[in-house]
Formats: sequence, C-alpha cells, structure tokens
Amino acid sequence: MGLVLTVKETANRMQVSVGTIYKLCSTGKLPHLRIRGTIRIDWDTAIASLTTELMSPSQPLRLYEPSKLSRPRREHFLPFSGQRKPNKKGPG
Repeated sequence: MGLVLTVKETANRMQVSVGTIYKLCSTGKLPHLRIRGTIRIDWDTAIASLTTELMSPSQPLRLYEPSKLSRPRREHFLPFSGQRKPNKKGPG
C-alpha cells in the first residue's frame, strides 16, 4: 500500500470535485477503505483502477446520467422587440 489520501486530497490531485470522488467510490469504480467512518483512498491502486476502467472498451466511464445533464433551459426574458413592456398601472 502506497500513499493513502482523503477524499479532498484525491479530488485535488485528480482535479475533479469532491462529489465526483464520492460518486466513483459509491459506484465501485474507485477502490477505497473506510476507516472510522471516513473514506481513504490508496493513490496507486486508484490510478491503476481508473486507468484499467478507461482502457476497457466494454463500457464507457459515466459519472452522471445523461438525462440529468441535459435539462431544458427556461427562458426568463421576453424576446427583444425594441419596445418596453407596457406599464399595467396606466398613465400618470
């Protein structure tokens, strides 16, 4: 066993968010240890595991469901017509 890191340290080294590390651990794509309720990650094993996962052509590495990422956008603005929206109170 080599260098053992916390979730935050692993996220910093991999340049991803802490949530991504938790997601990888919960799906079993990132091997980890639980020590007194905290997650610890062996750096060498993690890199080897993710490299193997990325190189295997069987299934792509998905961190999130595509349907959750592609939400329809809400339009908050009126289309620009060159005129201001009329005042509901009227003149005066």
